[in-house]
Amino acid sequence: MGKTLKAKGFEVLAELYDQDAQEKSIRKVLSKVKKKLRGKPKARFVFFLACHGVLGEDEEEGWICCHGCDQENLEGTCVRMRVLKDFAR
Repeated sequence: MGKTLKAKGFEVLAELYDQDAQEKSIRKVLSKVKKKLRGKPKARFVFFLACHGVLGEDEEEGWICCHGCDQENLEGTCVRMRVLKDFAR
Protein backbone atom coordinates (compact mmCIF):
# COMPACT_ATOMS: atom_id res chain seq x y z
CA MET A 1 0.00 0.00 0.00
CA GLY A 2 2.83 2.37 0.84
CA LYS A 3 4.37 1.99 -2.63
CA THR A 4 1.02 2.67 -4.29
CA LEU A 5 0.39 5.80 -2.23
CA LYS A 6 3.90 7.10 -2.89
CA ALA A 7 3.39 6.52 -6.63
CA LYS A 8 0.23 8.65 -6.40
CA GLY A 9 2.15 11.51 -4.80
CA PHE A 10 1.35 10.89 -1.14
CA GLU A 11 3.92 11.25 1.62
CA VAL A 12 3.83 8.12 3.74
CA LEU A 13 4.15 9.26 7.35
CA ALA A 14 4.17 5.83 8.96
CA GLU A 15 3.74 2.13 8.35
CA LEU A 16 3.20 -0.26 11.23
CA TYR A 17 3.52 -4.02 10.87
CA ASP A 18 3.29 -6.94 13.26
CA GLN A 19 4.76 -6.14 16.71
CA ASP A 20 5.01 -2.45 15.80
CA ALA A 21 1.23 -2.25 15.28
CA GLN A 22 0.28 -2.09 18.94
CA GLU A 23 -2.22 0.24 20.61
CA LYS A 24 0.35 2.80 21.81
CA SER A 25 2.08 2.92 18.44
CA ILE A 26 -1.16 3.56 16.58
CA ARG A 27 -2.09 6.38 18.95
CA LYS A 28 1.40 7.86 18.56
CA VAL A 29 1.11 7.83 14.76
CA LEU A 30 -2.33 9.48 14.90
CA SER A 31 -0.89 12.21 17.13
CA LYS A 32 2.04 12.73 14.75
CA VAL A 33 -0.28 13.00 11.76
CA LYS A 34 -2.60 15.40 13.55
CA LYS A 35 0.34 17.73 14.27
CA LYS A 36 1.66 17.45 10.72
CA LEU A 37 -1.72 18.30 9.16
CA ARG A 38 -2.66 21.10 11.56
CA GLY A 39 -3.26 24.29 9.61
CA LYS A 40 -3.52 22.46 6.27
CA PRO A 41 -7.28 22.36 5.61
CA LYS A 42 -6.88 21.01 2.07
CA ALA A 43 -4.52 18.19 2.99
CA ARG A 44 -5.53 14.67 2.05
CA PHE A 45 -5.05 11.83 4.48
CA VAL A 46 -5.30 8.08 3.94
CA PHE A 47 -5.43 5.70 6.88
CA PHE A 48 -5.15 2.13 5.60
CA LEU A 49 -5.86 -0.54 8.15
CA ALA A 50 -5.81 -4.29 7.68
CA CYS A 51 -6.87 -5.96 10.89
CA HIS A 52 -9.80 -7.39 12.79
CA GLY A 53 -12.25 -5.73 15.11
CA VAL A 54 -14.29 -6.80 18.09
CA LEU A 55 -17.31 -5.57 20.00
CA GLY A 56 -16.85 -5.34 23.74
CA GLU A 57 -19.57 -6.65 26.02
CA ASP A 58 -22.56 -4.30 26.32
CA GLU A 59 -20.98 -1.79 23.94
CA GLU A 60 -22.38 -0.12 20.88
CA GLU A 61 -19.01 0.72 19.34
CA GLY A 62 -16.25 -1.63 18.47
CA TRP A 63 -12.54 -1.90 19.00
CA ILE A 64 -9.72 -2.12 16.45
CA CYS A 65 -7.67 -5.18 17.32
CA CYS A 66 -3.98 -4.39 17.42
CA HIS A 67 -1.07 -6.81 17.42
CA GLY A 68 -1.25 -8.82 20.64
CA CYS A 69 -4.97 -8.19 21.12
CA ASP A 70 -6.32 -9.55 24.39
CA GLN A 71 -10.12 -9.64 24.46
CA GLU A 72 -9.95 -9.67 28.26
CA ASN A 73 -7.97 -6.40 28.15
CA LEU A 74 -9.43 -4.40 25.27
CA GLU A 75 -8.43 -1.01 26.70
CA GLY A 76 -4.79 -2.03 26.96
CA THR A 77 -4.42 -3.89 23.67
CA CYS A 78 -6.91 -2.31 21.25
CA VAL A 79 -8.02 1.09 20.00
CA ARG A 80 -11.65 2.18 20.27
CA MET A 81 -13.24 2.80 16.89
CA ARG A 82 -14.37 6.13 18.35
CA VAL A 83 -10.72 7.26 18.42
CA LEU A 84 -10.59 7.07 14.63
CA LYS A 85 -13.96 8.76 14.29
CA ASP A 86 -12.82 11.61 16.53
CA PHE A 87 -9.53 11.85 14.62
CA ALA A 88 -11.40 12.14 11.32
CA ARG A 89 -13.36 15.12 12.60
